[in-house]
Amino acid sequence: MDIDYSCYLLNQKGPKPIIVESTDSEVVNSAKRSQNQNNYISVLKKAIFGNNRQKWVLQFSSRPLRKRDSPESFRCLSDVWPVKPRSKPLLKNPSIILDLPDIQDHLDCSSPLDWAATGYIATVYENEVHFWHPEGRRMEATYTSMRVGKCLKWNRQGNLLAFALEYPHCKYATWSIQLQKVKTVFFCSYAFCEITAIEWTKSNEIITGCSQGCLRTGKISTGHMMYPHVQLDGTISCVKLSSNENFCAVVVKNNFLIRLLRYPQWTAHYDINCQEIGKKISISWHPWREGLLAVGQAQGVSIWNVNNLTVVGHIVCYSIDAIAFNPVSAELLISAHNNLPDNTTRVYLTVMKNCEKAVDEVVHCNGREPFLYWDTTGTKLAVVGSHESLCIWDFFGTSSNGINKKTKRSRLTSDPFETMKLIGPTIR
Repeated sequence: MDIDYSCYLLNQKGPKPIIVESTDSEVVNSAKRSQNQNNYISVLKKAIFGNNRQKWVLQFSSRPLRKRDSPESFRCLSDVWPVKPRSKPLLKNPSIILDLPDIQDHLDCSSPLDWAATGYIATVYENEVHFWHPEGRRMEATYTSMRVGKCLKWNRQGNLLAFALEYPHCKYATWSIQLQKVKTVFFCSYAFCEITAIEWTKSNEIITGCSQGCLRTGKISTGHMMYPHVQLDGTISCVKLSSNENFCAVVVKNNFLIRLLRYPQWTAHYDINCQEIGKKISISWHPWREGLLAVGQAQGVSIWNVNNLTVVGHIVCYSIDAIAFNPVSAELLISAHNNLPDNTTRVYLTVMKNCEKAVDEVVHCNGREPFLYWDTTGTKLAVVGSHESLCIWDFFGTSSNGINKKTKRSRLTSDPFETMKLIGPTIR
């Protein structure tokens, strides 16, 4: 047996393996499949060469081994952002699937749904807000004479919900869980605009962006909106504060611009111009590294250090619909899609631990998924897409599952949408 030649074959990259195309009703965990292949190669090498493989190779090879980089000169790609990655793939099938009819009417909105710290999921349906809780707690839908707009957001404590209104001068309102009714209504002198983005501060102030490009704050104690802090040219589609609330990122939909502002001074910091005109822009702040911002566009994700205004990393992938840092592990979740020649769309939910290494991935062909939400523990992921469903995943595996399992859970197939008829509750 030629040991040197065998080692050469094992270490060479051979032809790409044949990939079995998945059908529309199949969910493929490609990360787990890749891990199994790597484990097989490792076991095979150990069986042939023993525990001290390099020593045997040196006896038969004249090529010197490459000198290892010293710890001082080596810099891991994960240094782009602090992360606590998983050691193996953990995503399986959704634990709960909820029906979301007519959600396609809201796919262009900044946030037609949100998950509160108290566990309630709120969503807009037929111009009213409907609620669902994983433990079965019931709360009646709002009654505003069908005047709720297309944007809502829970506060940090999860006891107040802000949602847009479609009255001429009543721009948005706050809903109290304790009172189960509207607590405060915010008025504005402008009649020809609508609230398109909402963000809460830690001090329970509300930041809103509108279709006329006005960025304002509102105080619950007064019920009035402040004068515009910033006037932008275009519809504001997203407003997000950084982890320590030193920066505010504002996405302007029409101009495909991200305006970075100092908060609470509201002074201009920097403008990020996005090149892919007409494509969705998704942003996510790192959960604990202040000033680290991920920007998702059509052809990839850029990691920005807002403190010194530099791009510290880039991820190349398919057309991106949404990105989100996990609040516990800081793994970056990417929802992307690829349009196939047969007019179908393949969707990828990919978990990245750095700019090049994917540690988990789920692939299916059931429709694009442009909205990602975390529960208050950061262990559960809610995904909303054009398939008119809300899928709740155990992001760190079933061991982190705090939602009551149903007796029919063992009957679930590999296709989450085939199992929908096995699960009773719906959000609407």
